[in-house]
Amino acid sequence: MTDPSQRIAELEAENALLRSREQDLADFVENAAVPLHWVAADGTILWANQAELALLGYTKDEYIGRHIAEFHADREVIDDILRRLSARETIHDYEARLRHKNGSIRHVVITSSVRWDEERFLHTRCFTRDITEASGLKMSCALRSRNWSSSRITCRQPLRAAAATCTTSGSAAAMLPGSVGPRGNRRASDPRSRGRTQL
Repeated sequence: MTDPSQRIAELEAENALLRSREQDLADFVENAAVPLHWVAADGTILWANQAELALLGYTKDEYIGRHIAEFHADREVIDDILRRLSARETIHDYEARLRHKNGSIRHVVITSSVRWDEERFLHTRCFTRDITEASGLKMSCALRSRNWSSSRITCRQPLRAAAATCTTSGSAAAMLPGSVGPRGNRRASDPRSRGRTQL
């Protein structure tokens, strides 16, 4: 028969291990480098980790408990995300624009799914990735490319005009006395020299 005191000691050790694992998991999600948050079916923010708060510049009290749409620059985007999640879809790299507390816009991609309890929507599991710098670089490159194309079009106009002028000048010059004809024959400098036989 097992000693009751020994069994109690074993249970206490198991409970301590479970608590340690729970603390490790809580620390992992709370301090992960990737922004994470949970949203209820009605759009209320239930929880957010430190990276999520830092991304937008808010404290927990300022962020949690508010509707997620308040932080989206485009209402139709968050409405579409919530609609898809409610239909049991999983969202992958969905581009969105979020409002920072200082008024700036953060460009992000969102990956999310829902934790369900049978038919009950418990909360979303959202991962947010900041692509603001990459998005700015992409826009800058596109702008430079567009400006380069415009400058090429603008430069072609004087070049074409110059080419046309050169062509016209070349044709006129070919008609001048003493110029070389298309077959390499020099034109007579005096019209009266036509018909004379060179000795």
